[in-house]
Amino acid sequence: MDLTYSKENWPLFLRRLGAYCIDNFLIYFASLIVFLILSFFITFSESTITTSSFMMFLVYYVFMYKKYGYTLGKKWLKIKVVNLDNSAMSYKTIFYRLFSSAVSMLILALGYVLILFNKEGFALHDKISKTKVVNI
Repeated sequence: MDLTYSKENWPLFLRRLGAYCIDNFLIYFASLIVFLILSFFITFSESTITTSSFMMFLVYYVFMYKKYGYTLGKKWLKIKVVNLDNSAMSYKTIFYRLFSSAVSMLILALGYVLILFNKEGFALHDKISKTKVVNI
């Protein structure tokens, strides 16, 4: 992969960042509402809240990617995720993408910053999962 800075990828980078922020806000807000309502009936431990929030995150992304190829944030910003041959992702590919997306965030989000340094606009998790983000 050629790591030459490409200013043409800024719009894609910003749309992907925006979609990421929208999706995580939606998941956080939905989790907050669910736990607030359930807290009237059940007492939650911190580990239960953390585990449940992670499961909501996982279910949201797997369901949306498998059914539509995009999350709500990606839909609103008119992008979607497909395999390199433009086909829909399998469950295996979705899990690779989600796991490698977490890896992309680990070190100052450098896996995402790679979008700006290759002409294809791939992030680290795109390369690992053999997927790409396309306009819709």
